[in-house]
Amino acid sequence: MKLAMVVPVLNEAATLALKLQALAPLRARGAELIVVDGGSTDGTLAIAQALADRVLQAPRGRASQLNAGAAVTRADVLLFLHADTQLPADADQLIEPALQHGHRWGRFDVHIEGRHPLLPLVAWFMNRRSRLTGIATGDQAMFVQRRLFESVGGFAALPLMEDIDLSQRLKAIEAPACLRECVTTSGRRWDERGFWRTVLLMWRLRAAHALGTDAHTLALRYGYRPRAPASVAIMAKAPVAGLAKTRLIPLLGAAGAARAQRGFALRTLATARSASTGEVTLWCAPDAAHRFFRALAVRRGVATMGPARR
Repeated sequence: MKLAMVVPVLNEAATLALKLQALAPLRARGAELIVVDGGSTDGTLAIAQALADRVLQAPRGRASQLNAGAAVTRADVLLFLHADTQLPADADQLIEPALQHGHRWGRFDVHIEGRHPLLPLVAWFMNRRSRLTGIATGDQAMFVQRRLFESVGGFAALPLMEDIDLSQRLKAIEAPACLRECVTTSGRRWDERGFWRTVLLMWRLRAAHALGTDAHTLALRYGYRPRAPASVAIMAKAPVAGLAKTRLIPLLGAAGAARAQRGFALRTLATARSASTGEVTLWCAPDAAHRFFRALAVRRGVATMGPARR
């Protein structure tokens, strides 16, 4: 089994290093760690680059970030891990038997770490409800075979309840594996917002979702303030010596001008994706077949467009 762990992050610099270092045993056994940043403004990106196998940038939002991470790996199994959730050190060895026994997706039980004495009770109800309904949440570290994930279209473009939505579509195909081993997730939202207030809010949101309330409305009730979506198109010429940045050739030489073109394209792309205003598309000249553009598509999940090569 080849496992890929996909971790969406946004301004997690304070705790990210410890969280990623805890995944070292799984990486040592061959698991791939993919961190997808949603436009952090602290040191999150630098920390991730030092401790992950791949670091991507994608429009802000868990669904968008998780889909971007899933798109760049060919691993057999995808494990979607929130940045504030910690896996057992032998998570891969727990998942593999479940898959060998016929399951194609599943989740762990969850333990909530926080100050309030009733958080263990909340975790018990979450785990019990999940077993009864076959619905998993992102806090429970969902895992799924990549082919099954792709066959249902991945995460829907929702600002909230994207995990519930995916679970419902997977459950329609087959029931999940409900592992009794626990992941540990942070109870900071209960600690910061108030225990009973958070419990009541989550019940109301789940009830409204079950009754068909629009996910964007639910996100606003939860406290998200999503930006108005805006697509960004970047036009870039392939960094070919003698054809790219020709006005700089007298100063830098043909090869140097091509390297400058490559650097300009990478910086522009990083700036646009970090802004997280919406989908970013790279329009390629003369076409998208150049190895520079192909590498961006494969390694960084960049959407590339251009005239088809004849």
